[in-house]
Amino acid sequence: MKARELQLILALVVLIILTFVMSFTVLKDTATFGGGFLFFLLVPVATIIYIAIYMTKSWKEHLK
Repeated sequence: MKARELQLILALVVLIILTFVMSFTVLKDTATFGGGFLFFLLVPVATIIYIAIYMTKSWKEHLK
């Protein structure tokens, strides 16, 4: 693995951890887990999709 790919994986892990920690910390005292909670859940999902596409492209380049 390249250093850039390792940085992307580390960034993904940190983003997911921070997203869930922040969302639960901010919203645990609210009456409802409304749209804000769903927004916080969509951020790591979008990041996972982006990194999966990036990794697929980089592996295709390695296989050539």
